[in-house]
Amino acid sequence: MDMIKPPTKIEHPVYKAEFRYTPAPGVKGIEGLEDATIEKRLTGNIMEVGEPERWNLKELCKRKGIKLPVEIDMLCDEYNFWLVQSSFAFMPAHDNQFKWGRIVAKMEPLSESMKNPIAYDAYPRNIYEEKKEKHIISIGLSLKFAEIIEPKAEYVKEIEFTRLEPVITAAGIGKSEPTWDFSDRAAFNLKDVNALYIIAKTPIGSEGIKINYFSYAQIHTKWGGIIPATSKKLKGEETYEIKF
Repeated sequence: MDMIKPPTKIEHPVYKAEFRYTPAPGVKGIEGLEDATIEKRLTGNIMEVGEPERWNLKELCKRKGIKLPVEIDMLCDEYNFWLVQSSFAFMPAHDNQFKWGRIVAKMEPLSESMKNPIAYDAYPRNIYEEKKEKHIISIGLSLKFAEIIEPKAEYVKEIEFTRLEPVITAAGIGKSEPTWDFSDRAAFNLKDVNALYIIAKTPIGSEGIKINYFSYAQIHTKWGGIIPATSKKLKGEETYEIKF
């Protein structure tokens, strides 16, 4: 079947980080606790990222005999378009719960002579209503993510996806640092293995990209309310390479 299945486990972790207390400017502790005490109590809130996978969308189009619209075909004379999938999970410590999470993906070229990769599109994003069933999205002939509505619609690739609900938003499209925000149930569901998708636009001749995921969160604890936190590396490389 010509479909990408989302990961259900992180088989090859490349990065693991723990969330540490990030006090707001001018705030001295929470409920009279010292920063060191708060940080110690936050121990065990972990973020893990799996080894990314990538697909060349131009090659997929060629293989399937898909003719792209003229304006996209002209872009393909100068750029490659890559679908990049990264698996990740936020694992809360005992009696902790993620109330909000943000993931930032910073992309840079492997070669300094190349221009920065651009997030041509990203998924998931702008999901506001709760729909628990699995659904299928496609990469259309515009090389953008889209819902499959017409059964006979032509597309480059399908992805089966389980939505994280109810609020997921994405920013940074057209830039080198796409960002995802997860709130409410979506933040709670981050404890499961999920996937982020980027369609990265890179100049022809690019050797690959360096990508670095880092995160911010608000963690609810039974002893101190909602605590702001930032991920700090435990093991693995902060920046890893995707070679084309």
